[in-house]
Amino acid sequence: MLLFAVPLILAACPGQAREEAAVTVYFANWDVYSDPDAQVKMLPWDRLDCINHAFWKIHNQDGQFSIVPTDAWVDTDPGNPKAHFPQYADMVKKYPNTDVFLSIGGWTCSGQFSDMCLTAESRASFIRSCLDTLTAYPFLTGLDLDWEYPGVARNRGENDEGNPVLGDDRTNFTLLLKELRQALDRQFGEGNKRLTICAGASERILSHQDYAALHPYVDRIKLMTYDLAESRITGHHAPLYGDPSADSAVRYLEKCGVPERKIAIGSPLYSHGWRDAEYKNAVGVPEKRSQGLHPDVEKREQAGSGGRAIRNAGLACRL
Repeated sequence: MLLFAVPLILAACPGQAREEAAVTVYFANWDVYSDPDAQVKMLPWDRLDCINHAFWKIHNQDGQFSIVPTDAWVDTDPGNPKAHFPQYADMVKKYPNTDVFLSIGGWTCSGQFSDMCLTAESRASFIRSCLDTLTAYPFLTGLDLDWEYPGVARNRGENDEGNPVLGDDRTNFTLLLKELRQALDRQFGEGNKRLTICAGASERILSHQDYAALHPYVDRIKLMTYDLAESRITGHHAPLYGDPSADSAVRYLEKCGVPERKIAIGSPLYSHGWRDAEYKNAVGVPEKRSQGLHPDVEKREQAGSGGRAIRNAGLACRL
């Protein structure tokens, strides 16, 4: 069983010589609270090429930046017999061809990126912490930076750091990747530790980052080609074609000179739903929130089957 409420990514895994598609998944560390079987050892390791552990976050202590677990108990606490990191260490011995990346950030934990990137000194403190973490957990193949998104301001919310823009994120993000790539190669040998990033899937988001300048420093750019439908209007949330779509996002990166081998597209392992939308027209129909639930959905809710919104409820097609 796949235990993710996040996407799988299809592309050749960083560092692999073969050209055929490979599968990368995000393992959500918080899922253990809702599903006791959501453990690292329960993943289908024999069918995975890469696992991104989600998420760690950036901690700011008097201008010194470090990476820390979002939940130390579920990830690293020696008092937890089901902690994720000891399981990774064991499973990598059994499946040495499966890579494990540490993902930093995510939608709710991107609030410190812009501040961390502001100066060479602040970036250096973050990089030192990254190197220390990779040394402490040698089973990690590398780092995955999931900043959502450089140059795109977003207010704080409940349990959400938001994404303040405090400087020239476009330039500073490129500098961070360059300096981090150089530090990884110095400490671990050239190419021995890998670096990937996530990216939005619309030109509105992608235009705030300099992919022409940054792509030499990363092994993979993982396009988040999902959640593209509007929240109150029906539509495909992971479309292959159209604008935005997987096709338009890949074409944008190619125009920036990003090699095809460095581009991955995401496919969600969840679905979205809308209340009381006209069934005859599947796409582009407003959700009629003011009129309440469709009678059929209302009946399902009353029966306890939870029909209000079909979210995180299905397996989407692999792209």
